[in-house]
Amino acid sequence: MKIIIFGGTFNPIHNGHLRIARHLRRKFKPDKVLFIPCHIPYHKNYQGLAAPKHRLNMARLAVSGATGWAVSDMDIKRGGRTFSIDTLKSLKRKYRAQTEFYFVIGADSLVDLPHWYKIGELSRLCRFITIARPGYHFAKLVKHLPAYLIKDIKQLYQADIRIDISSTQIRKNIRAGKSVKSLVPKAVESYIKKHRLFETTDTHR
Repeated sequence: MKIIIFGGTFNPIHNGHLRIARHLRRKFKPDKVLFIPCHIPYHKNYQGLAAPKHRLNMARLAVSGATGWAVSDMDIKRGGRTFSIDTLKSLKRKYRAQTEFYFVIGADSLVDLPHWYKIGELSRLCRFITIARPGYHFAKLVKHLPAYLIKDIKQLYQADIRIDISSTQIRKNIRAGKSVKSLVPKAVESYIKKHRLFETTDTHR
């Protein structure tokens, strides 16, 4: 069994995330793409971070009806800061031993990857799929990674897709009263309006 782990704040989840998920399904043919909204990201101090329940609900609305996509609340239920190693350990306990896990990260994360919490252990539990980001050259970044992270080059992939939509821009549009209709699924747009999310920078509704 092969599972692709797509974690993040999803503040909010948007069409760029879904485009990546579709691309990953076509390219890697996993049994499941598992979206996992984090509780509180350990490496960021978000201002205007929507409450976990809202980010979870929006993710569920976004993937509803899609074959091979699922949303997990494991990180939110665990509470506190989210560490990828804890997520992987939980998944290892849940699924059978021979399950392969692929962890999605942005190419920009390759810079800090060696400094991730318990990265050595994490690298033994999963393979990484990197998503292109403007200004980050994959081949150059990989060369600077420690040997233990690139001992098996199959651990690192460069998916040929770039996100041209950002959650930051969506939140800015909402605060400015601009439409986000083309940026998020219709059900997510309706949810944001109903709960008046992201209208200010300091809300945690």
